Amino acid sequence: MTQQEAYNWVLDNEYLILNSTQMNRSQQTEFFETYNVLQSIKKSQTGCARCIHQMRVILCDHLKQIKTMQTYNVYKTVRGTLTFKTAGEPIMTIRANSKLAADEALAIIKKNLKNDE
Repeated sequence: MTQQEAYNWVLDNEYLILNSTQMNRSQQTEFFETYNVLQSIKKSQTGCARCIHQMRVILCDHLKQIKTMQTYNVYKTVRGTLTFKTAGEPIMTIRANSKLAADEALAIIKKNLKNDE
């Protein structure tokens, strides 16, 4: 999971972070994976209520930060390259605090796509 995917997961699963709801196994796995990506650590999965509560508090802080970030739409050109310039429908959104950070995120995504080929 990339940082941008983690941001999207946090936004899509806001109710899990803000409420003390029971998570199924797949939600808990994604919860821990997202936490590990955003915190840059490797916390093993646990059922400890106190641990999960503390992780929710930290992810809530990330949620507030993510909501204040600017969004940059990414488009695919006719040649198949990714760009911020409008070219049809956006294929993804990058969230970043500055244009420079968005450029760096796009460069990482391009590099990962190139390595997958």
